[in-house]
Amino acid sequence: MKLKYFIVVALSLLLAGCSIHIEGSNLESPPPPTMPLEIAVVGDNPFDTIRNVTFITDNLENIASAGPGAFDGLLIMHEHFEEAAGAEYKSFFKTTEYPVFFVGAENLLTAVFHDERLTLEDGAIDGFGAYVSGFVVTETKIQQWGFHIPDNATAREKNGDLITRIAKVMEDYARNKI
Repeated sequence: MKLKYFIVVALSLLLAGCSIHIEGSNLESPPPPTMPLEIAVVGDNPFDTIRNVTFITDNLENIASAGPGAFDGLLIMHEHFEEAAGAEYKSFFKTTEYPVFFVGAENLLTAVFHDERLTLEDGAIDGFGAYVSGFVVTETKIQQWGFHIPDNATAREKNGDLITRIAKVMEDYARNKI
């Protein structure tokens, strides 16, 4: 009995003393999407070019007027959050048929972009959010995604790997409407 107790305690201490730490730069780069995607971008596009992805840079007014299914996804850069949080775009974000991602959103809940009751100031979360947050509003739910980056992220982690992960979500959504 004492031997079993000793083994259990020893294994518990051993397991408690071990931790797995995965650095973003040690992760394998995700594969690019397998189907062609058109991703609209509001603001300067910092992301690397990847296979099967075409970036279309435009202003939010033109993108919103293009229709709810005109693209496979939308990226909005941090410097355009104030414009995107305006009342005139809330219905667009609630009816768009593709995922919308906000780059540099670690200080903000993205509900401010589709909930008429919230302002940009209401959504402040002081750096606790994902670097890139996204959503799509469907008939039955609000599907959300978030991508964190490691502290002191490399250019590959912040641009190449991140856009590939975002594009993968957009591809999965286009295929399956998850």
